[in-house]
Amino acid sequence: MPPVPPCNDSSSNPPRGLLKAFKALIDAQEFPWLPPWRRGQDKRERDVLHIRRIALRLIRQSTNLSRAKLTLRSLAWPLLLPLKALQPALACTQQGLPRRFLRGAADLALHNIRADALGALRDTRPGNRHLARLYVPDRENQALLIHLNRDQAESAIGDKLAFVAFCRKHHLPHIPVLAHGQGATLLASPEEWPATDLFVKPTNLWGGQGAAVLEHVAAGGWRDAGGRLLHPHEFAAWAGRHYGDAPWLIQPMLRVDPTWSDWSPGPLGTVRVVTVIVRPGESPELIAASMRLPRANMVVDNFSAGALSAEIDWRVGRLGPALGHGSFRRWHDRHPDTGAAITGARIPRWEEVCSLACAAHAAAPGLVAVGWDITCRAGSPIVIEANPVFNLAPTVILGETRWLDAIQNRLASLDPKYDARLQS
Repeated sequence: MPPVPPCNDSSSNPPRGLLKAFKALIDAQEFPWLPPWRRGQDKRERDVLHIRRIALRLIRQSTNLSRAKLTLRSLAWPLLLPLKALQPALACTQQGLPRRFLRGAADLALHNIRADALGALRDTRPGNRHLARLYVPDRENQALLIHLNRDQAESAIGDKLAFVAFCRKHHLPHIPVLAHGQGATLLASPEEWPATDLFVKPTNLWGGQGAAVLEHVAAGGWRDAGGRLLHPHEFAAWAGRHYGDAPWLIQPMLRVDPTWSDWSPGPLGTVRVVTVIVRPGESPELIAASMRLPRANMVVDNFSAGALSAEIDWRVGRLGPALGHGSFRRWHDRHPDTGAAITGARIPRWEEVCSLACAAHAAAPGLVAVGWDITCRAGSPIVIEANPVFNLAPTVILGETRWLDAIQNRLASLDPKYDARLQS
C-alpha cells in the first residue's frame, strides 16, 4: 500500500464542532436501497450486489420504519446527496474542488457507500476506482453478522464477562477480570487486590465509552481522574455514580508493551484481526487486519475516541498509512506523538498474532466471522476482546476477500433457495 500524503492542514479547516454535528446528521440519512441502475460486471461483483441487497433488506426490517417513512427517506436522499459529497470533497486538496465534488456525488449515487469511506478508498487505492463495486459498508456487514449469528450460542462471547470465561475454558491468553458488578452492587471481587493501576469499563457500551483508569497510589488505595481517593469497598458506589444501573467490570490496567511501543506514547494499542470459517468444519482463515494507534493521554485506543487506524497487509504484517479520526481525512506515515514510522513497518510477532486469532475462532466454530482485538503483553500476544459483530478499517474491501464465500455459504445453509440463486 503506497504512502499517502496528508490532506488539508488543520489551520484551514472550518470549525470542527459544527462540521462534526453536520456530518453526523448527513451520515444518519442513509439510502435504504441500492440504486436500481447498479449492475455487476462479473460474477463476483454480482454476488456482492446480491449480498448487499440482502443486508439492506435486513436493515429495513430491523428499523421497523413504516412504508411512508421509508418512502420519505428515499425521496430525501437525492436532495442530501450533494451535501454528502461536499464534506469529503473539502477533505483533501488533491485535484480541483469541482472535480472532487462531482466524482464523489457520482460514486455515492452509484454505490450508496458513505462518502468518507469512498474517499479513504480513493486515497489508498489510486487508479482502482472500480474496487468500490466490491465494497461492503460496515452497517451492512454488521446486519448480516447479526442475522447469521442470531442462533449461535458462541455469539455470547461478545459479552465481556462471557468472553473471559471462554478464554479460561479454551486456555487462551487474556486479561483477567478482577471484579464486576451491576450499578452500585458488587457481584464478585478478589480476596486481595493487586498493587497496580485498574481499568474500569461498563460492559454494555462500545467504542471505549465510559472507560476509566483508577491510579494506584503508594499510600494505599486508588485515585480516579477527579483526584478522589478510593478503597476497594468504595468501588461499587463509585461505579454506580458513573454508570447508573449498567453492568461494569474491573481489570488490571495494561500499558503498551515495549514490543509495540513505537506506535503508542503509553496507552495500550491493539490490532483487529478478522477471521472467517468459510465452510462448517474447515479451519478459520484470516481475511483482514488493522491496527489502532492511540494518541497521548488516551485511555482507550478506539478510532471513535480519537486514535489512528492503519490497515495491515495481513499476509506479512506490514502497516499501511494511518488515518486520523475527524471530519477531514488526514493520513500519517509516522506516528504524530512518537515519530516512529507507520507506513511500511512490520508488526513484531505477527505470525503469533495470526495463530492466536485462528485458535480462538476454532474454539467458536459456530460463528461465521469474528473480529479479534489482540495486543502484546510481556512480548507475547494476548486476546483482549471478541467481536462477533465488528467494524473494519475504512480501506478494507470485504468483497475481494473470503468473507464473501463465508457469508454466501452460511446464507445457503439457512436458505436452500439461496444456493440455487448463486448458481444461476
